[in-house]
Amino acid sequence: MSSQSMSLGRSWSPPWKRAPSVPAYPTLPQDYNLKVIQLINEQIKKLTIATGTAPLVLPRSLVVDRSEMVQVFSSITENLNGISGRPTKHRYIINQLGKLIGKAMSRNVLGLYVPSWQSPRHAGLFVVRSVIEEKAHQLGVTPQLLGELVVNHEATHLWQFTAHPWLNAHFRSQLASVIKMSENARVPGADTEEMAVKVRQSVQRMQAEMSLIEGYADFMAARFASPRIQQLAAVLDDRREHPGQGSFLQEVIKRLFGMEGKLAQYHAGNAFCTAVFAAGGDRLLNRVWEGPAALPTPEEMAKPSLWIQRMGLPPAVLPRAS
Repeated sequence: MSSQSMSLGRSWSPPWKRAPSVPAYPTLPQDYNLKVIQLINEQIKKLTIATGTAPLVLPRSLVVDRSEMVQVFSSITENLNGISGRPTKHRYIINQLGKLIGKAMSRNVLGLYVPSWQSPRHAGLFVVRSVIEEKAHQLGVTPQLLGELVVNHEATHLWQFTAHPWLNAHFRSQLASVIKMSENARVPGADTEEMAVKVRQSVQRMQAEMSLIEGYADFMAARFASPRIQQLAAVLDDRREHPGQGSFLQEVIKRLFGMEGKLAQYHAGNAFCTAVFAAGGDRLLNRVWEGPAALPTPEEMAKPSLWIQRMGLPPAVLPRAS
């Protein structure tokens, strides 16, 4: 023991024997995973009543810490390497990029739903305990209140992809196409200008569709919530601190293809859903889930009346997505 530690009048103990520090603010209970399962089931039930469509199987849900989320993000990045049907030439760069993004996002992401096509190994709904506790403390609300909003948002994503399996194949195909075109643009003799236009158009379509996915989750999470949750959702919306913080896929695409601005256009997606619902209620809004052709284009996302005009009156009975 050093003379310095003796003069401080404290007994020294190695780090591995020290008790973990306890945050000086309210925390979530240790068995919070049980509450998460309950909240997911409640949100799925509300969505099923509103849409007439329910998931066939609910994936796992886990309350995790930051280090576990970094592993999830890394797994998604590894899966990106083969998503185009062939290993990318930039495997090492993508892996390193994914790790950097994962470490950054793990500090701020509150919750995340990972579809099986993004990562078969880590598919499921994740809630990051410490981030929710810290954000709740900053906002002056209980972690349980913020946690409920987060779970409602992510449970809506869960419903989107499990009740409509075609979404998984569609987004995987879209991303694979963009990756292939980007790699083909680097082949000697390729028309790089024409290829760049095609990549940009494809990414813009994905951007509009992701805006719908995120905006719908925001819309439904607040729609079925208590007044206190709705008030919190409004505060988060004003601060642009949304429950999912944007998907990991969105962050990867933005960095891979040099896109400027944030892909997760929550306001555009929420405004689209609000306008469509006002025009035709659930019967009209439900039509976005009929298939890839029903998804809004970038122009329709900016001007919902164009989508409403294209889709026309909703059918008497919405066909079950397959």
